[in-house]
Amino acid sequence: MAKSTVVKEGKLFIETVMAKLTGDKDKAIASRNARLAISATKGQISALEGELVKSEIDAENKKEMLDNAKYPTVSITDSEQYIKNIVNKQESFDAALEKLEDIKESIKYFEDQLKEFIA
Repeated sequence: MAKSTVVKEGKLFIETVMAKLTGDKDKAIASRNARLAISATKGQISALEGELVKSEIDAENKKEMLDNAKYPTVSITDSEQYIKNIVNKQESFDAALEKLEDIKESIKYFEDQLKEFIA
């Protein structure tokens, strides 16, 4: 993306910073800050998308572990341990799902921030 395109996209960001500053030097600082803020936000979204994939895999694995605990392929010899194992695996699966949702919310937050910066 060309420098002028990024600056144009970051017009609202620049205007907000310019409201706090005055002079040509300040406009250059605002322009640089806009490019850096947009770049940092895009980088954060990218990192979170990578984390999302890993978290989806983890949740799938935790679900499989829960299913294996519920439906063992060997004889249940200790019913108390059987129940504890199910509870532990359910808690682990629930935590994985919660982490997945947290990542999705973070991605949404930074996507909204990016839209605000390039408005």
